[in-house]
Formats: sequence, C-alpha cells, structure tokens
Amino acid sequence: MKVTSKTVYATLRSALAPLMRQNGFKSIKSGRLGWARPMASGTLVRVWFQCDKWGWDKHWGSQFTVEFMLTPASAGTEVLDGWSGKEQFERLGYVLEGFPALDELRIRNNEVIQRLPGTLIEPVVMTPEDGKAEMEAKTATMSNGALTITRQGDSSETIIRGVRVDPEKMVLGRDIWLRYYSVEDVQAWGVYFEQHLPEFISIFENRIKSEAGRARERFDAMMGRVQKAATVAEKVRILEKFIVNEANDTFRSSARTWLEYVNAKIRFNEMMARMQKVESMEGKARLLEKFIADETDESLKYSAMQELQRLREQK
Repeated sequence: MKVTSKTVYATLRSALAPLMRQNGFKSIKSGRLGWARPMASGTLVRVWFQCDKWGWDKHWGSQFTVEFMLTPASAGTEVLDGWSGKEQFERLGYVLEGFPALDELRIRNNEVIQRLPGTLIEPVVMTPEDGKAEMEAKTATMSNGALTITRQGDSSETIIRGVRVDPEKMVLGRDIWLRYYSVEDVQAWGVYFEQHLPEFISIFENRIKSEAGRARERFDAMMGRVQKAATVAEKVRILEKFIVNEANDTFRSSARTWLEYVNAKIRFNEMMARMQKVESMEGKARLLEKFIADETDESLKYSAMQELQRLREQK
C-alpha cells in the first residue's frame, strides 16, 4: 500500500509528540513535521522531519531525513514557526559525524533496502558499449523497477534508479536519507527516534563534535582562508601547512587534492600567459596540445580542449 508523506508525518508524530512535549518542545505549523524549543540562552532550536519530494515508488518506497536548526537569540524572533534569515542548518548525517550512531543508521537503512521489491530484481548495468538492441532490452527491464546503474569506461558508476545497500562503515558525515516502504517501516523508525532523538538534539544544540567532526571544522576553516587568500602562492602555503599539521588522514588527503588542483591551475595560467605572447595560431595550438597531453587534472585539461576548439574555429 502506498505510503504518503502525510502518513509518514502522522506516524512519526504519534510516536514522538509525547517525548517532544516532555522535553519542552512545541509543534511547528508546517507542511513538514517539526518541533521547536527556546534554549536558556534565548537561541531557538528546531527539529524537522522531511520526506523526499519525489514521493513513494512501488518498487523502492521512499525516504526521509531529519534536519536541525538554530536561530540565534540576536535574531529577535519569538515565533516558533517564524524565520529570521539567520538560521544555522545541519542535517542528521552531519550532526552524527564520527559518532557510532551514524553507522547504526546505515545498518538499519540497509535492512530496509535489502527487502525492497526493487532490490529483489536483477540489476541493470548500462555501459557506453551497449548496442541498440541491448539498450532497448535494458530499458525494458529498468521500467520493471530494477536497480539501474550506468558504468563508464573508468569503472565509475552512477545509480539512475533505485538504491543499494551501503557496505562501507559510515564515519564521515553525509546527507543520509532513511528508507521506508511500509507504515511498519516508519513505525520502526519512530521507535528508534523515540529512543535516540533527545541525544541527537543535545549533540546539535551543544555543538558537540567527534574527532572527525573537529577535523572537518579545521578543514572548513582552512578552506575559508584559502578562498580569501589574495594570491595563489598564499593559497599554496595555507594548504601545505594544513597537510603537514593535520592528523586526520581523510581531510589531509582532501587538502592534497585541492593543492594538486591549485598547482594545476598555476600550470594552466602559465600556459595561457605564454599563449598570449605567441602570434601564430599554430604556435598557440601547439602549446594547448602539449598541455592537454601532459596535464593530469581532467577539469583543466577539458578547459584547454575548449580553448583549442575555439582556436580552430577562428581559422
């Protein structure tokens, strides 16, 4: 039986409303499901449950997420369901970054995904090598609700229909959406949040961070400085310093990736500057062709290919 967002909100409200009242929250008038509570500081904390806008599918069900919001006391709003424009938002998957509960959500989500009707159908994998007949056969299977994946030549995959089990332990924050197919699934989520939502709210409103969460804050602060840096050389120095000092492997690796891009950007700008000094079209083309052959950064290689195409069109 189809499960509408209205049914999801009603089911979760039934499970959570007594708990939220006990914790000082009042219901918010909205098309979503939400509650709000003023903190001692005057800051307003709000919790929202939001269903996927694409609705319920007979093969894949649907999903919802949980969003937390702080409105600072300085905003001066006294209306629980009002907006000041100064709200700070954070979704559940980022609130729980680095905490065991994040991976617990992944495991519970996988349990729902494993029994979805679409999961039980043989997946469809589309590749650039598919001929017309093969593509038509795969499209027909896709219309029957099968998990559909596009696979590129480099083996990278993109899901274009459906969802699959996530096998990797979840530590870093992400925008996690919680799956359901039946009212019973929603009820089970209601029981889960009845047990854990107060803890999640406390983590959010008290700005409690795991080691991974603190590492993300350091990375975000560093990237903010990179964006404000007046020169490329300064950007490089900031990134190099972070790489030397940061203990978290994931964010150190992310900084290396950005450093590689900045260095590639330097190479691109230097090549473009040399090209401006060359008078002949052939000479400009040779510079671009050499850059395309040597460069490892795909985005800048593509920019050079576009420049080369424009140059050839001018002939």
